Amino acid sequence: MRYVLCLSFLIFFAFLTSVDVGASGENEEVICTEDYEMIFKPSNNMPICVKSSSVENFLDRGYTLPIPTQENLRVGLLFSTTGDYSTYGIEGQLAALKAIDDFNEHLKSIDKEEMSLIPEIVNLSTNPENTLEQVKKLHADGVDVFIGPETSAELAMIKPYVDSEQLLVISTSSTAPSLAVADSIYRLVPDDVHQGKLISTLLEVNDITTVFLLVRDDIWGNGLANAIIESYSGNISQISYDPDDPLYEDKLQELSDLVAAEESIKNIAIGVISFGEISEFLLHGIDYDNLDDVRWFGTDSNANEKKITDNEQIAAFAEKVSFKAIQFASDYDNPIHKEIESKLYLELEYLPSTYAFAAYDAVWLVGLSMLDVESIDSSAIASTIQNTSQFYTGGLGELTFNDAGDLVSDNYDIWFVQEGTWYKDPNNIVESALNNLTEKTDEIVLTDNLEYVEQVIIHEEPAAGKDHTVLVLIVLIIVISTVAVFSVWRLRKLLTQLKNSTHIDKSEPTPEPELTEIKSGIVKLSTKEILQHCIQTHSALVADKSIEFLDSSTKDIEIKSDEKQILEIFSPLIKTANGLVGAYGKIEIGVDDGEKNVTFYVKDNGDGISKEKQDRIFKKDDPNTSSGLMLSQESVKEMGGKIWVESVSYLGTSFYFTIPKLK
Repeated sequence: MRYVLCLSFLIFFAFLTSVDVGASGENEEVICTEDYEMIFKPSNNMPICVKSSSVENFLDRGYTLPIPTQENLRVGLLFSTTGDYSTYGIEGQLAALKAIDDFNEHLKSIDKEEMSLIPEIVNLSTNPENTLEQVKKLHADGVDVFIGPETSAELAMIKPYVDSEQLLVISTSSTAPSLAVADSIYRLVPDDVHQGKLISTLLEVNDITTVFLLVRDDIWGNGLANAIIESYSGNISQISYDPDDPLYEDKLQELSDLVAAEESIKNIAIGVISFGEISEFLLHGIDYDNLDDVRWFGTDSNANEKKITDNEQIAAFAEKVSFKAIQFASDYDNPIHKEIESKLYLELEYLPSTYAFAAYDAVWLVGLSMLDVESIDSSAIASTIQNTSQFYTGGLGELTFNDAGDLVSDNYDIWFVQEGTWYKDPNNIVESALNNLTEKTDEIVLTDNLEYVEQVIIHEEPAAGKDHTVLVLIVLIIVISTVAVFSVWRLRKLLTQLKNSTHIDKSEPTPEPELTEIKSGIVKLSTKEILQHCIQTHSALVADKSIEFLDSSTKDIEIKSDEKQILEIFSPLIKTANGLVGAYGKIEIGVDDGEKNVTFYVKDNGDGISKEKQDRIFKKDDPNTSSGLMLSQESVKEMGGKIWVESVSYLGTSFYFTIPKLK
């Protein structure tokens, strides 16, 4: 009986110590200290604080946890769905809304339903003053994050206000070089310095010695014109026009007079730096006898412009003058790009421009950054956008920003019109510049990727006299390819299931292979050999999940160090990466050279590590820190180096450690 009483007393005492008695009271705000969590009594729903280790016991007895507060990040969508930029505005708005839907589904799939993105739609028309007014209204209503605006004139107008209020803005098509400055404005496009050089290269390769440049008189038009003038070796005459009052006939008459004054038109081209009003210039150009005798070119804001191909007269004139425009390109082989393209095509009924993919990726960058910082605060989200981009691959492909927050890319497409339809040249623009672009377009292979082939088959009547056998063969190839892909997928799935069942049935773990030719002590080493030994050592570990495990470094560096100790540092890092990566994931190891150190790394594309856990991952007093990671840290310090981790939740993790170069 004595023992029963003692045991009862101990249980009662343990219960008392687990409950924070001082955190009760009907009118008191309950704040739980470290190692305690808040729960609610089943009888009166009063909050109390209990030890974290006791929460499960209380839940079993009917206590409840606090309902998570819903955190909605409202995102202002600033797209011009009317006016002279409406083609891209409609595409961009649609892509952003699709991205928000997809990202909210992603949040549900990872049990983060307490967070969501909410679109705040504003229909604009490239009027800078109106755009600023709408941004102010939305900000006053609590919106601090914006996708758009698209044009540089609008972005320049809102920039002082954005800077003063510390708003986060991601533009999907503003390219003016004058806006390439470090601020909280990101642009998911490269600036026009590069486009200007590429246009100049194309002109020079095609023996164009004189250019008459019709320029939209705003920050974007003048910026791109200056970029072309600075890099072009030929003669340029510039005619500027007011976008609010273009005076099409007057400007085209000036162009006609300039062309007429030339002795020869063989080496002349007309360039137009404009938005959708390009269609009006082309339409009115039909009335001038000499303007269809020279070649015309446009820019990124004309490529795939529907206002040109929606009118038969304009499309015919564009084809007659060999009208071409360049626009920076997406990663077309990327499966994410193809998936997004399919979704947009179903609603647009044509293939979207690159800017639509920029809008889609902008939403995901914002959402993933919100997850990473676990906050809807715009400043916190802005602070991690660049870091998030390093781990994100979307519709545009892999993203790299420069110091000004603009996308870095040298991949451009050449677009042209033929038979009333926009096409992309099958070659990258850098390669195309080496070919004579004055060839007749029916002599070039036309391509607009597989989806375009399907569009032609579905929506266009075959021309008279063409062999239907070609279409039949294309359809057969698509069907056979689909069956083959499905068969391979089924086979891989069965193999994975068989491998998993075999792994479960084993009673003993798979032994690691013996190390061969691993050197101990301070000796001269090849980093390639170290990394190959590392792969050899851990290949069995990652094989069970069919993880791609590779050395991604490009250099073989000679160092003096202890190979065995380096491999012992690598081992816990690779095991941690293996735990974060799912089946068919990827783990990369490698090395970067430095002046005084070499930096080894382990990178994965797994679930990532939260900011909170990153801060504690190497702390000795943290019970969640693995002994292996602590040993890695101690070994690195012993060798005189540093070790750290970088990670974005749900995108991947990178471990780095440095080793000093010994003489």
